[in-house]
Amino acid sequence: LVQQHNNYFSQAEMSETILGCDLSLYLENQWSSFTCLSNMMSQLSLDNDKPIERNLEGSKGGNVASQYSSWRLIQSKFEAGNNSEWQLILGRMFVMALQVIRERCFHVSYVLSSNHSEHKNESMNPEISESLGTMFYSDISFPVKVLTDVEMRKKARLAQWFFQHALGAVVQDSNNYEDLFEYELLFMIGKCQEKVAKTLRQEKLINGVSRLYEKAMKGALESYQKSLASAKSHERDGKVIDIQGGGSSHGSLEMLYRLHASRLKVLMSAIRKSEGEREMAEVEALRLTEAYWFERPNEVSEGSEPKDIRDRIWVVLSDIVESMVYCRREQAFFHRSVYRHAQALNWAPLFHDPNGSVEEGSLDSVPAYKSCRLRGLNSDSCARSAEAILSTLFDKKRAQLCAVWVTTPASPSPFEDINDSLRKFDRLRWKYIGSFVDCMRLCRRRALLENFIKWCHASRRDLPSFYFDSAAEEGGAPHELHFRGNLLIEKPGLIYFAIRYANKAVADIICDEVIEYMKNKGIEESERKTSITELLGEAFRCFSRLNCPVDDSFWQCSKCKSKVRSGNISEVEALCNAFRALHDIGSSQAYINSWEEKMLLLRTAVKEASRLFPSYAVGYDCSKRKRKRKVTGHVSINNTSTKHFHKSDDTEEATVSKDIVVKVPKGLAEGELFYAVVKCDDFEREVALRAVGTRKVMFRLDVPKSASSEVKVTLKQN
Repeated sequence: LVQQHNNYFSQAEMSETILGCDLSLYLENQWSSFTCLSNMMSQLSLDNDKPIERNLEGSKGGNVASQYSSWRLIQSKFEAGNNSEWQLILGRMFVMALQVIRERCFHVSYVLSSNHSEHKNESMNPEISESLGTMFYSDISFPVKVLTDVEMRKKARLAQWFFQHALGAVVQDSNNYEDLFEYELLFMIGKCQEKVAKTLRQEKLINGVSRLYEKAMKGALESYQKSLASAKSHERDGKVIDIQGGGSSHGSLEMLYRLHASRLKVLMSAIRKSEGEREMAEVEALRLTEAYWFERPNEVSEGSEPKDIRDRIWVVLSDIVESMVYCRREQAFFHRSVYRHAQALNWAPLFHDPNGSVEEGSLDSVPAYKSCRLRGLNSDSCARSAEAILSTLFDKKRAQLCAVWVTTPASPSPFEDINDSLRKFDRLRWKYIGSFVDCMRLCRRRALLENFIKWCHASRRDLPSFYFDSAAEEGGAPHELHFRGNLLIEKPGLIYFAIRYANKAVADIICDEVIEYMKNKGIEESERKTSITELLGEAFRCFSRLNCPVDDSFWQCSKCKSKVRSGNISEVEALCNAFRALHDIGSSQAYINSWEEKMLLLRTAVKEASRLFPSYAVGYDCSKRKRKRKVTGHVSINNTSTKHFHKSDDTEEATVSKDIVVKVPKGLAEGELFYAVVKCDDFEREVALRAVGTRKVMFRLDVPKSASSEVKVTLKQN
């Protein structure tokens, strides 16, 4: 705690507020308008009357000269043409200014409602207290800057105080506050207490002494339990609770989920401790979690509960998993319980043996006598069990990529008000997509990741990405599609993150597969060469998705050079490793410290891959695709279709779509590449196909209608 306060005061001295005293500047201008921002900077940069200095002189604290230099630094980014970063900095300042204005308005309203209410029973003070609590809690959940533990704790306690103030009024006279409910306020008090506990996790463990972390977490779990009981009573009385599946409005189920999700977090926090402190942390975690059961186990009810810590933790873990399964069973769109269920299965090896060499998300398994007690955990690896659970959120193509929705009830509670915002929606998708990609990476589901990247390409550009790319065009429309830009340039936005993270995972899988083929001495050399050649093509396709050709000037920047030298660009490593393995370049050259040598190897690998796989290079070319020729007629004849295309010379060329079925060559694993050569008179076309679970593959191809002979197909492997 002393260290936290020291860090807080040291950062407070370094940070400065450059908003100024006149916040009308941020109300008169629009951050989302590039033209408006440009005009604002032009007005502030006038040297004859120094408007920035005048505004800063009235601000509290800080060095005016230093604050003025910070403004000049922002202006220099604008003058240098670094529009995207300049707009992002100003955007943060706008949000901070609006937060200050909002807080001042709420505080004035709170004081007025406390001192000038003619009738105490009709006071709006509790409603304003709830709004103030929601405001402070949202500042913790979505901070403009990174908060220190001390700052987070202060805001959480402020929010808790206001929620408790509103709760006191509701308990005293609930009839006058129809829009305030006891269970909602208790729920938010619990969330505030949990935020306080989060800042106290690193508190030192002393045998026989109860930590502040335990006290805060115990208060949070008690508040959740009371909230759950109050919500169930509310539902039994027949009072309406606006339940809308898929968002954050699930009635008492929300309180049930939060109670047991917090129990899981307590166990995970204890298991992360070092070996010297872990036993005390686990005993502390059991004191907290064994007091709140979803379904009290028989051995606990009969007084014969296990004595061993590992067995006791496993009993608690299985109870938590049952609660997550119950949430999903009761409400099919309850997505958060799916995420926690998969997380519990991923952590199962650590809960079983934290002293082993197992890490989070291991492919290891746990003994059968334990796995049978954990719903969804089979005798195979824990990561594959988690994959089966988490994949239900990505079972089909969706515009939002995963099974998450925004639902806004008629009268939202503080929790719903925070959760049903676009930023929370993106935060949840961010978390789920990251977990899904990590799971697919562990289980080496390369084909599923490739398919997920296609979903991302088909999704609409999100607002953060649009503002970033629009600023680069000085307020105009972005001239490239959202997935055609350079992925090595860090950008805001969920779609950028999803494509970049999934593409990196594909590259990591390819690197692992190349290493396995090189280490496997039991396969023939010809088979090894064929497999590595295919991996070279996949690595090249993965590299092409970066949309950064090897002759691009971006490779010359210092940040990119550092990443290339240290091997932090997985797509580059995958392509280079596959090229080295294909040409049997020895391990003496496996590690290249020089940027020049690495780039020479990369250029050689790209040249080789472009020669072997020209279609991959064309498929991810950044130039615009040609528009398809217009179809003027369509006739179905015996399961075939005839299409007439207009050509530039006013002649017509008719083609017939044929459904062709071929057998997958023997010996090919699922996902491996093979080729079908289709011939019909003078027409010949080579089609690349992938082996699937079934032994036959069907594809459709347009062949000339004028062809007299039958369509013949021959197969060949790469």
